[in-house]
Amino acid sequence: MAAKVKLKNCPCCGGNAREYIDGGSLVVECHKCSLSIRRHLVPPSEWMLAAERCRECWNRRPKIKEGANSNPPTPQGQNG
Repeated sequence: MAAKVKLKNCPCCGGNAREYIDGGSLVVECHKCSLSIRRHLVPPSEWMLAAERCRECWNRRPKIKEGANSNPPTPQGQNG
């Protein structure tokens, strides 16, 4: 059996992530800002795969090209 994927901190606020079952879904949620993702766990035979994919989705981060401006441009006519 593969090792459990460790959850990264929240991509929005840096808070700790936790996972729990809510009804028929696995939820990964930031404890600080409540950002979350959800993966349905039906049928039960696929729960482990769904949980692994949910953790991988939470941990995915966009690749930002070096030198790219992380701040979007301000629309014309609007200041700061």
